[in-house]
Amino acid sequence: MNKLLRNIIIVGMLITEAVFYCAFAQTKVSFAYDTDFLLYFDNREYDRTPPQRSQTIFGVRLAPEIGVQIADSTESVHKLMAGVSYNQPFGASWGAITVKPTIYYRIETKGFDINLGFVPYRYLKETLPEYLLSDSISYYNANIQGALFQYESEKGFASLMADWRGMYSKETREAFRVIATGQYKYKWFYTGGYAMLNHLANSTQTNCVYDDIMINPYVGVDLSYFTPPIEVFNIRLGYIGGYQRERSTETIFFTHAFNAELSFRWRFLGLKQSFYYGNSLYPLYEKQKTTLNMGDPWYQSKLYSRTDLFIYLYNNRFVNCYFSFNLHVNESGNVNCQQQLIAQFNLGKVFEKKDSPRFRSLLGK
Repeated sequence: MNKLLRNIIIVGMLITEAVFYCAFAQTKVSFAYDTDFLLYFDNREYDRTPPQRSQTIFGVRLAPEIGVQIADSTESVHKLMAGVSYNQPFGASWGAITVKPTIYYRIETKGFDINLGFVPYRYLKETLPEYLLSDSISYYNANIQGALFQYESEKGFASLMADWRGMYSKETREAFRVIATGQYKYKWFYTGGYAMLNHLANSTQTNCVYDDIMINPYVGVDLSYFTPPIEVFNIRLGYIGGYQRERSTETIFFTHAFNAELSFRWRFLGLKQSFYYGNSLYPLYEKQKTTLNMGDPWYQSKLYSRTDLFIYLYNNRFVNCYFSFNLHVNESGNVNCQQQLIAQFNLGKVFEKKDSPRFRSLLGK
């Protein structure tokens, strides 16, 4: 906690220095602030299926930020922000509380945005799919640790993120992953994909390096183009190719799989159906768990279907609150269920235009 306080003081001094500098340079400077609140209730009944276990994840997360916003002569907007992400599970002891820093520099200019530091995941143009970031990890990790570069136009978007997940030390292994994603859209047709380089190296106590590479090109159709009253009606088909290696034993695994997704939303009702068929996406999961693979453990299955039926209790440009009933089925044939209540509020979006898009939750709904 002392290190965290020291870092916040240093950032505060840098912000003060930036304010004085910009004041003399006659640059438009304003005080900036934001707060993101999340309540998550996730009840899982997975007794009969090995990849997961029954549990209830219930808690709140609060992530306040303060800083400065600077508009320069090139019509670029700069932000220097600092804050914390406070996570409190219900029914847990004080030792279960986690407080993590939020410190980042952001510049927005002509369709580009550059983000450096501990950057909130909410800035991503598209939420990462479950096989790259599971919902349970999303609850506790509000920030990308490293950098996020993005571009967006009427035709689509491109993103590149570098997430430094672990520092070489006695307690942690050196770990990072780089994820690139993009999408091009023409009327009702779109195509895009994901690519990931994931690396898990050594700590002072271990000497085994893991490599994890994955690509997922896809094509899709946006049927809401033909049915305007329906807000979301997407069908996406893709291929997932994976490569994992344990260097100490020179054990290598190749993954080939097919994935499909249907997304639908009409007024306050929604449906998301995903289907996966192929090799296990995480052949080394039993050895390294989430230290290596941050995706949903269900993707150890060779066949996996997930059905999310959800209802929005309230959703506008700054609030998203919904209840979701999810069914999980893999090759075992057992039906496992999950109930989620997600409520998220973002203060920064309150000041956006009233006709701005609805607020998207951290899970992409």
